[in-house]
Amino acid sequence: MADPVDGNADKSAGLSPSDRARFKKRLSELDRNIDEVRDATTIRTSESQRGSALGYAFRLATELVVGVCFGGFVGWWIDKWLATSPIFLLVFVMLGLVAGLVNVIRTAKQMQATMTSGAAETSAADDPTNGDRRGNGQN
Repeated sequence: MADPVDGNADKSAGLSPSDRARFKKRLSELDRNIDEVRDATTIRTSESQRGSALGYAFRLATELVVGVCFGGFVGWWIDKWLATSPIFLLVFVMLGLVAGLVNVIRTAKQMQATMTSGAAETSAADDPTNGDRRGNGQN
């Protein structure tokens, strides 16, 4: 709301100086409240993202460890059953490692796709004005 060059802003708007001061005070309070809500939302979002990232890290680590342990167990069992040296243990530990890595890579790709699509939806939903702080002119 720009003042005209001729200095008749108060007459043309129909506002007294006290009304104008009250309006500016209410507007600044509204801006402050909006900023507080946005800050609270940002903090809440970053905390949930941190917890979500920790969950993803544990999931990936578990995928790898389970693959190696399962392969080691199967190899140990076959060696015990056939009474052989630890050849099957070594082979199946290596196969378990490969299977674990394949699972980790596949899971990481799925998580990345989910996070990328979720980030695009979240950024659009977080700002209802789409960056326009002027409002729509309706009261």
